[in-house]
Amino acid sequence: MKNKRFETSVGIFIIIGVFCLLFLTFKVSGTSIKSLSSKEYTISAQFKNVGSLRTNAAVKVSGVEIGTVTGIKLQKTYNGFMAVVNMSINSDQKIPGNYSASISMSGILGDNYVDLSPPKTDIMAIAELNDNNSNKDKYLHQGSVIALENTESAIDLGSLINTFVAGKDDNKDK
Repeated sequence: MKNKRFETSVGIFIIIGVFCLLFLTFKVSGTSIKSLSSKEYTISAQFKNVGSLRTNAAVKVSGVEIGTVTGIKLQKTYNGFMAVVNMSINSDQKIPGNYSASISMSGILGDNYVDLSPPKTDIMAIAELNDNNSNKDKYLHQGSVIALENTESAIDLGSLINTFVAGKDDNKDK
């Protein structure tokens, strides 16, 4: 009887250990059981400079996380290189097709993330060149690309500080 009780308690201990290991695996990887069943679509954005943006960084609209960065790669252009950031967006989020992308920072020492926001000026609407028959491009969809002219690169904090320090020294000399 004692042997059976001991085996049962060891079995329960192992099951609890496996559940703890699964919990830690999901926690460390940043995924959840809900995200395993959710559908997503992939978009990309072109940037001149991504700064310290990393894979698995957040993609936000109005401060609300709607997806993650799935990859960053370098692409050759006619006048050099640009970074292409691939993002996975939750399919229940409909993002207008004219939105722009920028790389923002969470506080001074925080992580970088991609911020999707409405354009400051909708040039197509001002020029009255909107094609109302085109519903496909009304929202971002699988394979959409946010072009380089609609993105804002990361702010290089080091060069910003150097510029500030150099400008302050110039003022002392005068």
